[in-house]
Amino acid sequence: MPIGIIGSLILSMIVYVSLSLVVCGMAPIAILAATNTTISNAFMANSCCTVQEMHTDLDHFNEGLESEYSCLNCSSGENLDVTLYFGSKVIQFGAMFGLTAACFTCLMGQPRIFYRMAKDGLLFEAFGKVDSKSNVPVFGTVITGLFVACAAVFVDLESLATMISLGTLQVFTFVNAGVIILRTTR
Repeated sequence: MPIGIIGSLILSMIVYVSLSLVVCGMAPIAILAATNTTISNAFMANSCCTVQEMHTDLDHFNEGLESEYSCLNCSSGENLDVTLYFGSKVIQFGAMFGLTAACFTCLMGQPRIFYRMAKDGLLFEAFGKVDSKSNVPVFGTVITGLFVACAAVFVDLESLATMISLGTLQVFTFVNAGVIILRTTR
């Protein structure tokens, strides 16, 4: 088990670092960070502009001559590379489904984390009760659903995407804090 955990962490690190290096080499950082879809921006900028045009575009933007980067808008229809252009669109489409999958994962896992913490005495007993027919922690599911519904109504999509990572980190922090409390009190 430890070899699998360490191995998957090392493999994930190698993939993320490699992807970051490649994307940072594809376009200037300012163009990459123009919107939240950094990888998509790298593909779009390379499909629409040469490296020289990207740097000229960047200079014009910094001087206030343009309101946005022209390399991210292939409005002229003269794409240098159609494959990269459509690759950018596929990445944007995939990002939408990745966000949706991450949201559903959080919605499925959070009530069960509440359930386990309630069974260990770290949360209210109501979180530890399950439905007799479906074996689902109903109270935790309702509370999680209400919280997520309120967040979806009142928070913009960009902030929600950022909050997913923050929420996952917070959940793991609470669970690990609970383990430390259980070890020191028993």
